[in-house]
Amino acid sequence: MERQPRRRRRPALSCLECRRRKIKCDRNDPCAHCVSAKTQCTFSVNGNETVMQQGNSLSSTSSPSVYSLSPLPRAHQMSTSRPLAAEQNEIPATLVNDVPPGPDLHSLLHRDILARQSGLQDSLGVVLNKTRVPRWSHLMGTAEEFSTVGDCYTAAMGEENESSFQRPEVRPMIVQIGDLLKKCKNIARGIKLARPSRYPSPADFGLAPPSREVADKMATLYFISFESTHLILHVPTFWAEYQRYWDYPEGVATGLRLKILLVIGIGSSLPPGHHWNSSPLSHDFGPKIFSIGGDLIWMSMGSLIHRAMQIGFHRDPKHLPAMSILQAELRRRLWATILDMVVQSSLDSAMPPRISFDEFDTEAPSNNNDNEIDESTTVLQPHPGSSYTSTSMQIVLLGSLPTRLKIVQSLNGLHSQLSYMDVLTLSSELTEKYRACRIFMKKYEGSGVTAFHRNLLDCLVRRFLIPLHCPFAIKARTDPLFYYSLKVSLDVALAIITPEPDEAFSRLMLISGGMFREGIRYASAVISLELIADAQASRLDGILHRPS
Repeated sequence: MERQPRRRRRPALSCLECRRRKIKCDRNDPCAHCVSAKTQCTFSVNGNETVMQQGNSLSSTSSPSVYSLSPLPRAHQMSTSRPLAAEQNEIPATLVNDVPPGPDLHSLLHRDILARQSGLQDSLGVVLNKTRVPRWSHLMGTAEEFSTVGDCYTAAMGEENESSFQRPEVRPMIVQIGDLLKKCKNIARGIKLARPSRYPSPADFGLAPPSREVADKMATLYFISFESTHLILHVPTFWAEYQRYWDYPEGVATGLRLKILLVIGIGSSLPPGHHWNSSPLSHDFGPKIFSIGGDLIWMSMGSLIHRAMQIGFHRDPKHLPAMSILQAELRRRLWATILDMVVQSSLDSAMPPRISFDEFDTEAPSNNNDNEIDESTTVLQPHPGSSYTSTSMQIVLLGSLPTRLKIVQSLNGLHSQLSYMDVLTLSSELTEKYRACRIFMKKYEGSGVTAFHRNLLDCLVRRFLIPLHCPFAIKARTDPLFYYSLKVSLDVALAIITPEPDEAFSRLMLISGGMFREGIRYASAVISLELIADAQASRLDGILHRPS
């Protein structure tokens, strides 16, 4: 058996004679040693004669050398499944004897390395793209019924498509759809312009708030909207710090300044026309707090809950060293806020929640107003659950947390098998909790509960029902046993798409992302799927007619 020639792992840059004599080569053409020894100075990539004979020859003349290099493969043409070790042993066979080792040789090697590096990056990108877990809205959007919508979209954008969209009676509608799509894209661009910039802020950005009048309004909006369900701050303490900041802005700590700016920034997302916070600072923290504009918020929530547990938020303050009643209540409120954010992010990302009820014993916050608690409070008498306080909305939302946590554990668990009886049980539990929320909010409508609060709670609670029922709602068209899932999905979707009229909530749904955007996607997919299925059924029954 003929022995295969040995391959070098690295290309040799010294000339053949210097390598034979095992001396250092200066890599000139010819090199100094070959000139002094009056020998022929030749170069190769790896010294493999077989490879050199198979390569493209390069002629050397008295004029500057011209290299005839075989073109390197483009990154997307390179195989992404070949072993990396095999590629490392392959050197382009493009050089023969009498090849000068000048800058062009280095260029060849540099090109080869860059091409392989690019191919490796493309390979990694493909793997990551294929293995990423799709969100529930993506899974619902891949239903077979949506293929017709995709074909129609392609035709409306002016691309090649099947002939059914080119018929004379259909073509005018396709043109009209294309015009509407362009208008929608222009509106979307305008909305994105109002969103925060993701580019780094300039070095001299002074963290300056708006005028005092605007700041007061924005801070008030924050407390009557988001702070009602996701309690983070002690209201009297904040307003005292807020006043101290305006009295002497230069004397306050950076942490306090940032906290005030965050409150103003989040509050400014509700009224139209306030874009002072379009810089990176104002929205880049608020979105993470309320899952606005964070498709990867699940990872941030993991870090947040780990930090919270590390400082003991998962243990009720009665099990910890003595602390003031105010501090104990703030810890309970913050933990309830974190839990809700974790559950919401788990639903949006289709990933398991980062907590279970076996891992914490923190109790619900007390039903008290903020002005009833301060650092000097030694005895706290909670109001009955039927009384409305500044904590009531969070307590009501927290009441549905066990059921919502069980839903995401069942949906996103690695080995969970969700039966239809489990779906009906969880759906009944969550519906009962939601009805209790609606009754409570209706009872205290004149005590501070607004349309914004009702819409927010409706979105935060009921949207869990769509992914829960979706796998069975799709089967309802062939099996009437699952019709209830279809009805629940449609009812919730219509409620999300058409909330109670409220300018602030409409503004929030318009510009926000995260859990609000995912809720709209769920609802849109369910409604669109039902409309398409109904149209297809009418067509098959022969009762679908176009208006004349």
